[in-house]
Amino acid sequence: MPVKPIAIALIGSIASGKSTALKYFKALGAITLNADRIADECLATHPSHRLWLTEAIGPLILNSDQTLNKPYLREALLHDADFKSALEQRIHPDVYQSIHTLIQQPTSTYYVCEISAFKTLPAQGKFDRICIIKSAEPDQIKRALTRQTWTQPQLNQLIQQHSKDLNSIEKIDDTLLNTTTLTSLRKQVERLHLKYLEMRLNRSPIA
Repeated sequence: MPVKPIAIALIGSIASGKSTALKYFKALGAITLNADRIADECLATHPSHRLWLTEAIGPLILNSDQTLNKPYLREALLHDADFKSALEQRIHPDVYQSIHTLIQQPTSTYYVCEISAFKTLPAQGKFDRICIIKSAEPDQIKRALTRQTWTQPQLNQLIQQHSKDLNSIEKIDDTLLNTTTLTSLRKQVERLHLKYLEMRLNRSPIA
């Protein structure tokens, strides 16, 4: 009989190591998802969302090819709390519904979904466990500055915002510490991998 899949939400602040941990989970056989990519797909396939964005913060939110102008969006999210809240309320239900549909597919392993916009996560109730990855703030800033067009003040503001949002999540089930070496992080992921496989094996079949 089919067994309801195990679904893990992988959260953490910017440049904390979420994508690296997700890569390790995938190498071990987990089915991995990225909420940001799913959000991009939702925006691409829902013209009403794009129309709302242009009405909310202006036509510059879209590039000439109608793709999302992410630097412009990032600035708006950093400096306009009302817009950020409105965007979350409008887009996140579609994103989480898409994730929920995907993680219902039967599998012999488990799902791990990397989530950057995690403030609304507790209200979704779609995941069996929430796993947070933590890293030292100076390391986060160093990583982010080398791979994205961030300024240091932007990063400081974003990390503070993320810290506040993460602290609002009451129940964290598992923790990964990305504070020493990648080898250490990989070994932590391997331990969680075995734990999640055991959870799946012990799950009762769907009636």
